[in-house]
Amino acid sequence: MTKRLPALTVLLTLAMLSQSDAQEPTGYNVTIAAATPRVAVIEIVLPVAVAELHMSERGAGQFEDGWAHFVREVSAVDANGNNMTVEKADSRSWRMGSGQPPIRVRYVVDLAHDLEEEWPGGIDGAAYATGWGVFYTGRALFMLPDGQPNDLRVTFDLPDGWHASTPWDVLEGEQNSFRAGDEVSLTESILFAGHHENLVIEKGGFEVLFAFGGSSVIARKDEFGAAADQTFTYYVDLLGDAPRPPPDETVSRILVVMNEAGVTDGEVIGQHISMLLEPEPDPTAQIFAQFMFPHEFFHLWNGTSIRRDGPEDWFSEGFTNFYTMKVLYRSGALDEAAYFGFLNGLLYQRYSADEGTGVISMRDAVPEKDAHWGLIYGGGTFVAICHDIEIRRQTDNAASLDDLMRTMFDRYGGSTETYTAADVEALVSELSGVDQTDFYARHIYGVEPIPIDECLREAGFRAEVVEGQLRVSRKRGATPQEASVIEGMLGS
Repeated sequence: MTKRLPALTVLLTLAMLSQSDAQEPTGYNVTIAAATPRVAVIEIVLPVAVAELHMSERGAGQFEDGWAHFVREVSAVDANGNNMTVEKADSRSWRMGSGQPPIRVRYVVDLAHDLEEEWPGGIDGAAYATGWGVFYTGRALFMLPDGQPNDLRVTFDLPDGWHASTPWDVLEGEQNSFRAGDEVSLTESILFAGHHENLVIEKGGFEVLFAFGGSSVIARKDEFGAAADQTFTYYVDLLGDAPRPPPDETVSRILVVMNEAGVTDGEVIGQHISMLLEPEPDPTAQIFAQFMFPHEFFHLWNGTSIRRDGPEDWFSEGFTNFYTMKVLYRSGALDEAAYFGFLNGLLYQRYSADEGTGVISMRDAVPEKDAHWGLIYGGGTFVAICHDIEIRRQTDNAASLDDLMRTMFDRYGGSTETYTAADVEALVSELSGVDQTDFYARHIYGVEPIPIDECLREAGFRAEVVEGQLRVSRKRGATPQEASVIEGMLGS
């Protein structure tokens, strides 16, 4: 007769077997010394044997070996303390020998490339050190094991008084330790380690974590926080909800690193924003700094939640410019004169000077996006303005581009569905009641320049191009409908 085990014993046995079979997380330890802040010593603890390790392929494209260009002294030992062979498999990856796990891999990343190397426009993920800490991207730091593990942990060993700011979840009860998640979350991230200050803006379960470095930036942290709160509130009211990325891309926190610097610049890595701010910027740099954050922030909706299928950067970048200008106008950062000064000085001037304007379509310019900034960003903004004016005029200001964006967000947000230019064309036609086939054939698929001055005149502005300058002002005697269209377009 078979003897039956008590139910509790069975449950405990199953729990122990499940726990023993569960794979331990892959762990990274990053050590930074105060004397050499540009050098990061990294140890990876691999719970299982892997065939290869590789660096991210995104960024550092000016080097044949990408981020591997800065990796030094790669070595590995297994659980028995035996040295393992580590050989370059190709320019960006290393082949691992056999060994008993857990395996410890050690390597050094020399981050002095902010001093020694030439980098393209934007800071392009380049690390840099300041008097109060050091900035990194996940791309520059972390080797990735094959097999795409989805439980990656990162711990920082830092000088006294330093702390790390990252977009990842903090491990409870552990200082400077984080659950990074999967490979994308690890590499498409930014982080700052040093003695800086933080601020958190939270709306509906979504967080914006700021890291402020440098006395002039820290002195303005309340100002930056208030502007971020106002911007987030406007975008949520506009679209109806916080960002909704696809099911396989969880975004609940973004990190914004703002550092004092000798030049105003910035970029986005993944969903995260890095900004360099001059203590006393000139007017152009001041506008750029004001513009960058709300622009990149809106991409959490128009870019992350509303995703394109094809070369529709004119929509994702140009329509984002349009709403960036609206939020700046609403907040008082831009008055009407500054709004149209920006429209001319940055957008129209670069659009008209772009070598692709009138030669190639804005969709065909995407492979060389940086070379055709004016055509894509400026042209896309003018498309948004023309569409907003057309919809408002045809509906007596009862509908606008806001309705198009809400429809796009409702349709594509939180799903794997993507849009094309044809989808935008159909929605504008539906909202305005005017067939957009001709407009799209000429200006989106075709090469005819956007008639921005004509669109603005239809709204009730005086608008003309004089000696290469787009001059815009309100005309006298505007009708009530024109006045309402103007106020709606500007953002009132």
